[in-house]
Amino acid sequence: MANITLSYLVFPTGRFIGIPQNNANQTITISLGSTVRNLHAQIQQRLPAPFRNVPFFLRAFRPVIIKYIAMREGGNLISDFFDENISTVDVDHIIVEDDVYGYYN
Repeated sequence: MANITLSYLVFPTGRFIGIPQNNANQTITISLGSTVRNLHAQIQQRLPAPFRNVPFFLRAFRPVIIKYIAMREGGNLISDFFDENISTVDVDHIIVEDDVYGYYN
């Protein structure tokens, strides 16, 4: 499968308060055939050390229709949420949020 480059934004709320701006807004390239679990793990590894143990969930953001979709880590693939024709200009595709209520674990 093709690779896709996604932008992601870590919301600086909850246990992510204090995350440096340069770590909060990043891009990641991943195969459309990868799982959401793999994407989650790769984003977690890129977080600064004090934030790597913060449980978080991902939301796919589709700016055309302004829709947020929870990206559960089960067997979902990246291609379930995005295709290779996605725009990469000034758009955050993934929103990383502190899972304060433990909904997504």
